[in-house]
Amino acid sequence: MKIRRSKADDLFSRYIRTRDNWTCRRCEKRFEKGAQGLHAAHLYSRRHWSTRHWTGSPDVPSNALALCFHCHQYTGENPVVFAKWLDDLFGEEAMDRLYHMSHTVQKKTEYEERLRVVALGEMLARLEAV
Repeated sequence: MKIRRSKADDLFSRYIRTRDNWTCRRCEKRFEKGAQGLHAAHLYSRRHWSTRHWTGSPDVPSNALALCFHCHQYTGENPVVFAKWLDDLFGEEAMDRLYHMSHTVQKKTEYEERLRVVALGEMLARLEAV
């Protein structure tokens, strides 16, 4: 079942790709800003509302990173390899915290969605201003 993309999803995707400097985190292929082919790849599915737009903290990594189409396909087809790479990249403890956070039940409300749109818009504007 396909999950609908919201305004918050679009802002989160732009935020992740901008944060990662329009570069694939796995193969380091660089993309021009706004170019097709660079994805904001979620570590835990977007169906987990508690981490769907999680931008990260010092002890819990973001729930997404920029991956080119090829690397996104590869990691999706090789989840054990992807999990090992993420543990190496962020640390097992940080990934465990993200896992537990993603499995915390959080009810989605329209109000929460609007708050996320505002917050992500502000974060993206600050990031693009640099």
